Order: sequence, then structure tokens, then C-alpha cells
Amino acid sequence: QRKAPAEKKEKPLVPPKEEIKISPEAVAPVLTPDEDEEEDPEFKERIRARVSAASYSSFSDYGELHRMRYAFSFRGENLKSSRFSTDNYITFRHTMGEWDEVKNDFARALKVYSLSVRYDIDSTSNITLGRRINPNISSIGAVDGVQYEKSFGLLSVGGIAGFRPDYSNYSFNPDLLELGGYVALTSNDPSNYQRTTLGFLEQTNHGQTDRRFVYLQHSSNPLEDLNLFG
Repeated sequence: QRKAPAEKKEKPLVPPKEEIKISPEAVAPVLTPDEDEEEDPEFKERIRARVSAASYSSFSDYGELHRMRYAFSFRGENLKSSRFSTDNYITFRHTMGEWDEVKNDFARALKVYSLSVRYDIDSTSNITLGRRINPNISSIGAVDGVQYEKSFGLLSVGGIAGFRPDYSNYSFNPDLLELGGYVALTSNDPSNYQRTTLGFLEQTNHGQTDRRFVYLQHSSNPLEDLNLFG
């Protein structure tokens, strides 16, 4: 007696690989609010600081001379992503063995070139209090007082009200009042930087006019390795 042939099991039909479609929703990760990148704050914090110490020494038959110089600089833009910034540059110099000179005139040893706090009213205007060298009117030197600046695109207008540092030891001198304003135009082309300032200032000495002048300043880099300032 013959056995009936075994039935062949049919294999399930599998569509070709190229026909298998995967939903993009199943592949793309879902970003939760914690995983998504946060938007950049309006005011970013940037900090740059430096501390240095140097000695200038000379040796001769008449004796040895050692001059010491210490410097501290700190520039903090938008501290803690706030509207406040600070700029400080301070040096201290003395000659070893001649400490009496420091005691007699401490301001000659300690030089404060910059010590200011700036508040950004918004992205186009700010006000600064303290000692600061304004880049738009840099060649008049530091100003002890209040400075305000407002930008309108490439055009900036500003005003200062303060005092000039003492001309003998660079300390604060309330007898050297100065007032002024300026208009500055800055290019927006990084490859051809230009800044031109036109201003008017009056500087007094003990309440009397010392200097009154129209101020013109220009800086640019017309070539890659050439910088001009006037």
C-alpha cells in the first residue's frame, strides 16, 4: 500500500526588500523640549582676563636697578548674559628698594587706564559709567564720567560728560571738566573696515575754557596688512 505523498508547505510570501516602506515617523527621533537646542540669549557672555608680572633689571658698576611692573586686565561682556559689562585695565609699578617713592605719590605707581561699567539699554544703545577710552574718540584719551551712545544702523551718535585724568600722575581730577558729542559712521564690510568720527568737545580747567575744538578721527584697513589711523 502506497503512502500518500506529503503535502508541501507553502512559504509565506515576502515582498521584495525594495517594496518595504518604513514610515519616516518611526525613524526620526522626537526631540523633547529638554533635548532641543535653546535659543541664543539676546546678550551673550564673553570674558577675557589677564594677569602679568614683569621685571626690568640693569646691572652696572654703579649698582643694580630692578623695576617691577604688575598688570591686571579684565573685560566681561554681558556678565551672566545680562545687560551689564565691565572693562578694567590697571597697572602697578615700583623700583625695588625705593618704596618711599610709592608712599609719597601712590598715584604715580598705580595707573588705572580703564575702570568702567556699561549697561545696555537695548541692542542699539548703552550707557557707561567710570573711566573709559571710547573707540570712536580714542585719541582724546580716557574720560572719567558718563558716556552714552545710540546706533542707527551704521550711524552712531554719542555724548560724554566727565573729567580728564590729571596730566601729572593720571589720577582723578575734578578740576578738568569736559563735555562733548560726536557722530560716527562705521562700515559693515569686514574686508574693508572703516570708522569715521566727527565731534565737538570743550575741555575746561578750574571752570575756565582750556580747549574747545572740532574733532575728526578716521581709522581703516584698506589693505589686508595695512591699518590707517588719523
